[in-house]
Amino acid sequence: MKKTAVRLSKMAVVATALILSLLSVLPVSAQEQEEPTVIEPRQAELELQLTYAHSSSNKLHVHGYSIFDAIIIGELQIHKVKRDILIPSLVLRLGLSEKTALEVLVPFSYRRDDILKTTHMTDDGQPTRQVLDASGIGDVEVVLSHGGVVGSAKVPVVSTLALKTPTGLSPYDAPEDRVALGTGHWGARLGFTTTKVLDPLVLFGTVSYTWNFSRELDGYGLIDPGDSFGYSVGAAYAVTPRLSISTRLEQQFTSPTTRNEVFEPGTESTTASFYVGASYELKSGITLDVSVGLGLTEDSPDFTLNLTRVLYRF
Repeated sequence: MKKTAVRLSKMAVVATALILSLLSVLPVSAQEQEEPTVIEPRQAELELQLTYAHSSSNKLHVHGYSIFDAIIIGELQIHKVKRDILIPSLVLRLGLSEKTALEVLVPFSYRRDDILKTTHMTDDGQPTRQVLDASGIGDVEVVLSHGGVVGSAKVPVVSTLALKTPTGLSPYDAPEDRVALGTGHWGARLGFTTTKVLDPLVLFGTVSYTWNFSRELDGYGLIDPGDSFGYSVGAAYAVTPRLSISTRLEQQFTSPTTRNEVFEPGTESTTASFYVGASYELKSGITLDVSVGLGLTEDSPDFTLNLTRVLYRF
């Protein structure tokens, strides 16, 4: 487990250095030499985020790592899973200073799993079907963001430190007729985001590392869900003063889950999705963001839809 964590840490360092190096060699505008502002000081805003994902994978990737049915029921004996997840989230963001902001993300989740099982066959030899669902609050996150510049080239960077709480229904506590809405583990995430303006094009890149904390559970032993390293790169193009379109690639590598310091087979995952989106500034000055993602690996959701809108500023 330690070797895998070290490998992911090295990947995170290399990716961070690569993105910053590539952007630092491009010309810097006068606007970029200023330290980025996360949100105006002493200002607050309430944001709505809506995410829908459809997946046909047996793995469920949530908040930086995967929870597998094999961990819960022992030997994995599921033939196929069709999974739909709808997550409307409210984000309260507060400007602490010109460079620093604090936000709290509260997700309200609905999940439906349509499962074909090979353990119980019908009279005509077909797998049995079982439909499970659940709704409720998910895992709440608290995020601290800070903007600054790096190096002599003054590359703008926004650093984020997030704490994920196990407030959602965990896989270990979910009844047999329900599905989990959270991971059941505390987690912490460190991330860096940078941008480069090449008017009318904006390049951006993000790297992040997620630590997921182990937990001793009666009947399961010591469960360590493993850590994750992720990155995303993309570009946005201004079509009009109010409308822009964007594309981005997101990828995440998750180390294997261990139980009592023994690797669980098949729990290492790699997710990747390609997104196309648009951003439109409304007359009120508030921006509406929409993006559609397609999964590129077997572990990724087949389809993802994201919508973000600031509801109020005060």
